[in-house]
Amino acid sequence: MTDILKEFSALAQTPLFGVTIALVMFSFAKMITSRFSTPLMNPLLISTIFIWAIYYSFGIPISSFDNGGKIILMFLPLATAALAFSMYNKRKLIKKNLVPILAGCIVGVVVSVGSVLILCHIFGIDEAVTKSLIPKSVTTAIAMPLADSLGGYSSIASAGVFVTGLFGAVMCPYFIKWTRLNNSVAAGLGIGASCHALGTAQAVKIGETESAMGGIAIGICGLLTVIVSLFI
Repeated sequence: MTDILKEFSALAQTPLFGVTIALVMFSFAKMITSRFSTPLMNPLLISTIFIWAIYYSFGIPISSFDNGGKIILMFLPLATAALAFSMYNKRKLIKKNLVPILAGCIVGVVVSVGSVLILCHIFGIDEAVTKSLIPKSVTTAIAMPLADSLGGYSSIASAGVFVTGLFGAVMCPYFIKWTRLNNSVAAGLGIGASCHALGTAQAVKIGETESAMGGIAIGICGLLTVIVSLFI
């Protein structure tokens, strides 16, 4: 039995295992969550819990998942770029609301970066960790290299992006309902500016306008965050 566990542990270190377990668990989670209409049953959240449980149960360091996670991460820019399809379909609406879109993204970036700086200062968080959390609301493809360039840790930046996006994906439908936000443009911008691609993936389920606005907010807020970080 010990030999089997050792062989399984060695297998878990391979990139193929990480990719396979991620795909299988996500598919399984989608099958489960499809039976429920609540946003709390998010397939990404459920699959993450399943993956963590498997690695923890067999005593496998969760860091070994990075071997396969890096392969999946390669496809993240492509998945983000796919949002351009809904943006193209809503190009007239984007052009009509260009000024509010830019203003909303600017406010979103200022609030995001400002809240990190203020809260980290209040709680005495290390400067390197603070710089790692600055790009928490932009997509991973931008956040990780940005954190490195600021002198932070890309691993912490990635974790911050994931937690922010996952929280937004789960909670954004509730926030829209609680605030009685009926403006699809504003809702999409809020989702994209605060919880990047993971939140925008949830916005796709809400409507095409929300998806398009979330997609354009990801790009604009990513660019503005990089610019703001030059002055930090």
